[in-house]
Amino acid sequence: MAADVQRFMDTPFAKMGIGIAQAVAGAMIIGIGSSMTTKLDNIQNTVNQGTQNMALVQRDVRLLEATTAELRTEQVSGEKRISRLEFKAEQMEKDRANDRK
Repeated sequence: MAADVQRFMDTPFAKMGIGIAQAVAGAMIIGIGSSMTTKLDNIQNTVNQGTQNMALVQRDVRLLEATTAELRTEQVSGEKRISRLEFKAEQMEKDRANDRK
């Protein structure tokens, strides 16, 4: 029986069948590899986009923090001005009251 199989494998038809099977298997492996590469590229692109978005958000947060700090400084400065103006107004009222006497 082994001899019959060996004789069949030596025929051109069997060799052509094995060649076709190898070509099909190779094409399937290449197709699977290509598909995996495409999927990995898509994953990499998604990760890169997420990284870019995160960098933009971090930049926006830094700008917001800087703007908030400036606004706080301006608020404190404004409060000091108002306090000085209130003091001056009180002084002017006292001076007017003293002038009327």
